[in-house]
Amino acid sequence: MAAEAGSPALNWTFAVAGGASVISAFLAAIVYGLRPDDKWDARFNPGGTPTRSGWPVVILVILSLLIGTGLLMAGLAISFQTFFESQVEAARALSQ
Repeated sequence: MAAEAGSPALNWTFAVAGGASVISAFLAAIVYGLRPDDKWDARFNPGGTPTRSGWPVVILVILSLLIGTGLLMAGLAISFQTFFESQVEAARALSQ
């Protein structure tokens, strides 16, 4: 019941695209969370009741920063590990 894995280049393309979209979503959450309330109201709530963000927004920004940074570091670590492992395998094959 194992399916074809596809080409490694295509798999890496999808992995990078997916990772970039997740990290950009966390970055957008940080940017929206750090936006002052008056700018938020002018853009997304014109003529409405003024919003007042408090501790929940601060906690969400902190969580977004922690999770986004962790995902970015994990992605970089996996990418570098895979690259260097492929370089070692290529050197081994060359020396044989």
